[in-house]
Amino acid sequence: MKRRALCLITAACLLLSCGKSERAELLDAPGAYTIVDSELMTPGGFADYAYDGSDPTWGKFYQVYLNSLNAALKAKNLLLGAAMAVEAGHPGADWGYRKYIINYTSTDAQGKPVKLSEVVIVPTGIGWNHRPSKIFLCSHYTIFADYERSTGEFADYLTGTAASDAVFICPDQEGYGASVDHIHPCLANMQIARQLVDGTFAALKLLEDEGIKMKKDFRLYNGGYSLGASYALAVHKYIETVCTPEEREQLHLEASYCGGGPYSPLYTFQWYTEQETVYYTCVLPMLIDGMVYSYPEFFDGIRTEDYFTREFLDAGVLEMVRSKEYSSAYLRPYIKEKVGDRVDCGAFELIVRSMRSRRVSAASRATAASAACAPPSTMR
Repeated sequence: MKRRALCLITAACLLLSCGKSERAELLDAPGAYTIVDSELMTPGGFADYAYDGSDPTWGKFYQVYLNSLNAALKAKNLLLGAAMAVEAGHPGADWGYRKYIINYTSTDAQGKPVKLSEVVIVPTGIGWNHRPSKIFLCSHYTIFADYERSTGEFADYLTGTAASDAVFICPDQEGYGASVDHIHPCLANMQIARQLVDGTFAALKLLEDEGIKMKKDFRLYNGGYSLGASYALAVHKYIETVCTPEEREQLHLEASYCGGGPYSPLYTFQWYTEQETVYYTCVLPMLIDGMVYSYPEFFDGIRTEDYFTREFLDAGVLEMVRSKEYSSAYLRPYIKEKVGDRVDCGAFELIVRSMRSRRVSAASRATAASAACAPPSTMR
């Protein structure tokens, strides 16, 4: 039991750090990125794509909310269109959004090349060379089903930021899209940050190859909410502490916006196991699976299955999470019905005992927590 706890604690700390990728070599290599799809959307079509109230993963209240955002985005598009018309020199100028889906090369948790995917959206004038002034890098929130991915049918909720005259980049995190056969390294913050930064450079290369020029003094805005906020904070740290000065100059990071994220893996585990009710029950197997996947040599034969009771495993939850066929909207009530969601129900007994029996000094906890925090120079 103590060995399992020690593995989780140490992995939680180690997941906050990773080495620098050989980014220049990856991007210069043949096939470093490939265009999977390219689509030109009208302003109205983009609004319908960005905020589609028919997404089945959203409840009725949020569908109404998405419909209101759809209307607001269409109104905002009118303002952006008017500005583009002035820039073009004639009223009624034709314009729209170009949506790209690309695969790009990055590095997985074992340091091997991995093919990842992302969506890149550019507000663009047709017939003249409009230059966007901003780039928005989005880290998507927690998903379980692959159909929820950024390059899927339903757009990320931050997609509408492209209407702020920004190139919008939203990568599928490892384990979804082009890498759906991988386990998602959940809360491997710096590992994911490395991949997101690689995706940003791949997008810049795409813009260059497509002849899409940014304004010379463009700025990069980086953000996300929930799990995406944790990754966005890690992206900020990665850019400021791992990227070279030349890479930082290319990225022009202006600010990061992070909302409600689990910024420290260690304290996230601690919080989970101190509650009477296990919040977001389907996250626990994904968290542990991500740690075991990211550090197999460290766990030395300990499996994800070793942290859960037979009751939990017999319910098939781990297989369902790994299949990436079910969203949290299905998984959470399923787990509650089959095994319950209280800490004392028995199903979570092993993981709770593993964490509650740990021996961690205040210094090591502080080190883990501080390691998750990005420098505050451009945080907002």
